[in-house]
Amino acid sequence: MPENCTNGVSDDNDAAVDCEDGECAAAANCTSICANPTTLTLGVPANGNATGGTNGTLGSCQVSGGHERIFVFNPTTTATRTVTLVSATDQGFYVRSTCNDPGSELFCQDANLGGTNEVHTVAVTAGTPIIIVVDAFQPGDEGAFTLTIN
Repeated sequence: MPENCTNGVSDDNDAAVDCEDGECAAAANCTSICANPTTLTLGVPANGNATGGTNGTLGSCQVSGGHERIFVFNPTTTATRTVTLVSATDQGFYVRSTCNDPGSELFCQDANLGGTNEVHTVAVTAGTPIIIVVDAFQPGDEGAFTLTIN
C-alpha cells in the first residue's frame, strides 16, 4: 500500500510516518511543514497551541503523534540550554538538527502526562540552528502550551 501523507500512520509499513517517508517528500503538506517555523528567543516563553497544527512528523518517544508546532532556535553562543514545555495536555517535544529528517533527532522528551512539565537539556553550537517540535502524544492530546529555552 502506498504512503498516505496526511494520516499519521506508516501505511507502507516502513516505520516512516507521513512526511518522514521518502514517498511524501514532494507532497504539498510536507514541504510546508518546515517552511515557516516560529523563532524562539533565549529566555522568552513562546505560547502556542498544537490544535490545528500540522500532522506530518513524529518523535521517537511518541506512539502516534497528533498535531505539532515547529520552532527554530538560533544559538549565538555554544552552551547547554534547557528546554521546558508547559502544557495541561499530554504533549512532548523533540529536537532535531534538520526539520524533516527523523535521523537527525537529538532527543525526544515525552515522559509525563499533561499538567507535568517536560524538561530536557541540549548542547547547542553558536550559529547552528536546532529545530524543536512540540507534538501531541497522540491524536486528541493537542492543546495550548508554553515553550521556553534557557
